Amino acid sequence: MAVTGTDRQTMERCIDQCLAVVKLASRCSDECLKSDRVASLRDCVGLCLDAVGVAGLCAEMMSADSRFAMRTCGLCTDVCRKCADECARHEGDTMKECAEACLQCADTCRAMAA
Repeated sequence: MAVTGTDRQTMERCIDQCLAVVKLASRCSDECLKSDRVASLRDCVGLCLDAVGVAGLCAEMMSADSRFAMRTCGLCTDVCRKCADECARHEGDTMKECAEACLQCADTCRAMAA
């Protein structure tokens, strides 16, 4: 994958945003698991863990200039949007931060996948 100029800047921003999702979605799932409402947060935990996995993989593949990085960005877009939707449904600063990070990541990943 030959990336130069503005595309390189977008890719670097995307990598940073993927890593932010790894951090915040990990924190969010951890808080959900420690919550008194853990049973009602099952979907949130699952989607956060999915987002952690795919965003981490996406950052790794872009960093390695993998020929499959853009396909991974497409998947990351979908997973992060679902995670953002779920986290936004719940109260709590960490959930709101996770939702925002996921939305930013999804937007940049969508641009990379296009």
